[in-house]
Amino acid sequence: MNSIKFNLLLTLCVILSSNYGIAQETLNAKIHWTELTLKKSSTQEFLVRSFNTNFILPSIRVNYFSETNGTQARVSAFNNLGVGVSWGGGRLITTTDEDFKITSKKFKNTLSFQAGVLYSIVNTSDSNTSTFALVGGISLLNFNLSLGREFGTLSPNQKKFFTSLSFNIPLSDIGINSMYLTRAKKESTVIWD
Repeated sequence: MNSIKFNLLLTLCVILSSNYGIAQETLNAKIHWTELTLKKSSTQEFLVRSFNTNFILPSIRVNYFSETNGTQARVSAFNNLGVGVSWGGGRLITTTDEDFKITSKKFKNTLSFQAGVLYSIVNTSDSNTSTFALVGGISLLNFNLSLGREFGTLSPNQKKFFTSLSFNIPLSDIGINSMYLTRAKKESTVIWD
């Protein structure tokens, strides 16, 4: 009786190991300056560094003014729009089909450095100003803290430099292939198989 149990247990182990011990098919794919090990019909997550293009939506902008009683600041909200380029690290999530073709890829920013331009026009009865500014800053997730220099029309006593807190929308999230991978961890974490 013990030998029958042993043989059944051995047979069960062989069956289970044959189903779960099969190595998944992989393909090394060169994407831009990096190489990724893609798995067939799966969703994977890679740690990468990349260049990415973004829409910049400044949530809060702080303009500084020189006044006789010291330096003052004025805060404006949601009055600019811009575009930028960032370089940094994050996660690339890819989905492949049966032929190892990448059917979907999304970049999730962790930490990056960004440079860009902002533009707006404000026409009110009190003032007529246009904003054209260069900005540079650091992004954590998709929130950016940046310093900018104004090249447009300035209000009286307004200083040329300002700070802003903005939200970046990577164009790759919209479906436009706008990222360029510069480095990646070759192995990935399989999210879905």
